[in-house]
Amino acid sequence: MAKKSKARPTIIPVDCEDKDFDTAPPHDHPVSMPRGSRIGVVSDPGRGKSAWVKNALAWGHPWAAVYVIHGASGSTEYDIVTHTKVEWAQATPEYWASESRKHGKKPCAIVVDDTNYADLNKLEKSNCYKMVQSACTHHNFTSHLMRLMRTESTRLHGSFRAQSSTSISKMRARLRLLKCRR
Repeated sequence: MAKKSKARPTIIPVDCEDKDFDTAPPHDHPVSMPRGSRIGVVSDPGRGKSAWVKNALAWGHPWAAVYVIHGASGSTEYDIVTHTKVEWAQATPEYWASESRKHGKKPCAIVVDDTNYADLNKLEKSNCYKMVQSACTHHNFTSHLMRLMRTESTRLHGSFRAQSSTSISKMRARLRLLKCRR
């Protein structure tokens, strides 16, 4: 009869030297998110995505720095928050690493708003992917990525143009009629 051996863990935790920061949320509040998170905020237009992010920034303080990548180039939407405006072309992994070093690896926030990812060129898409992949996990950045649901649903129907609120309400009314007829 074979001897039973003691159960030993098959995976031994090994700390990563890049990930030496505390990931706990700074405050006991529902919008105070863990450090290094990648947060997707998705909703219809005018439903409070930006307001939620501003609250998350307020409840997530202290931030060493806040970076905003905004698709509408002259937007003043985040001027209530002290921030640095960044373009996708400059947002390389080296940029995030140097910004992290500049702030002593203290928590930083990235806000990405009103960005149409389909319009980004190859380099910008690569920088976007790498920002989410490495800046958040290795450099203590928390990213807030906002996306409109409506643009996704219109893209599925082959239309890339933004729909007005009247056409959206008409579409919702048609959907209600279709549900009633079933």
